[in-house]
Amino acid sequence: MGLFAITTIIGYEWLISGLAKFIRGGFPSGLADELTDKSAGAPGWYGAFLDNVVIPNATVFGYLIEIAEILAGVALIA
Repeated sequence: MGLFAITTIIGYEWLISGLAKFIRGGFPSGLADELTDKSAGAPGWYGAFLDNVVIPNATVFGYLIEIAEILAGVALIA
């Protein structure tokens, strides 16, 4: 019973986080700017991955993050 409650709470948090990003809008378009600011101190391989793969395609990654959070939340609740 305790594990079920924890799983449901975590699923609820993921679902709400994904829905908030989706409803508010602007997350996919603002992801590149935020990652550019935060990637300055990233280790070599991770900084290169962010600079060469994620930041140029930040809008796509933003939508994928929104969808993944919603789906993970639903899966954990169900």
